[in-house]
Amino acid sequence: MGQTSESPGSGSHATLSLVSASQTWKPGQELLLAFQLDIEAGWHTYWRGISDTGQPPQFTLTLPDGFVAKDPIWPAPHREVSSAIDALDHIYEQQLTVVVPVTTPATPQTGAQPVLFKASGVWLVCKTACVPEKGEATLTLSAGDGAIAPKPAAAVQTTIARSGRPWSQAPKGTQLTHELGAQSGTCSITVPGATWLAFYPDQGCLPMPLLFKEGEAKGAALRLTLAPQDDPQATSVAGLLEVRGLGDGAQFFQVNERVKAEPAHPPKGAESEPQKE
Repeated sequence: MGQTSESPGSGSHATLSLVSASQTWKPGQELLLAFQLDIEAGWHTYWRGISDTGQPPQFTLTLPDGFVAKDPIWPAPHREVSSAIDALDHIYEQQLTVVVPVTTPATPQTGAQPVLFKASGVWLVCKTACVPEKGEATLTLSAGDGAIAPKPAAAVQTTIARSGRPWSQAPKGTQLTHELGAQSGTCSITVPGATWLAFYPDQGCLPMPLLFKEGEAKGAALRLTLAPQDDPQATSVAGLLEVRGLGDGAQFFQVNERVKAEPAHPPKGAESEPQKE
């Protein structure tokens, strides 16, 4: 296994690498590759979901013939609140590992010859100011038994663990309720026994204007203010829920609950205009 990485220059604050959870790829067996962004201390980049001031990295993977990439897997981020301006960003510090499962051909067209994978990316890194950067990386793997590469595999498994399990696997008794009117609404999440909850909104999530102060809470309940908008794509409470206090470490669950706004009711006694045909 061989890899190279290329940063934008000596003044860059993050470096892109392409890594594999296995030392070789096994024909017909899923391969776990990952974009790995190593970030300089004190700097950060952004989650794929919603933030107030930053944009998520954009990565591209070029595969050999016969290899097919599935959807990328992102780990849950951390919250960064700027109280002076009531802004909330969802960020990564030190390292970001975005996993890409890859389907491999059952019969290698190249035989035992190594195959080359290429990655490129553009990202924003911020400290007191933000800097756009870009980079490229390559990874060469030979066909083999798919033996584990311990260090990359650990980073890959951490990402998968923090990407969230299906909502159907949430702890027993977990409840999610919501109501949305013409002007505002609420979403309430209760996880019995939890000591801390946090919600990270994904793209397509209904606006949550007070998330900077409501997005995390001690205890077993989280109440989020909703605000309807005209964007037809934003019709759900969508994102990741982090739960602490139920055993060792944090647990993460995927939320995707469709919310339909209730129509505004006319004042009592008011007559509505007949609908025109």
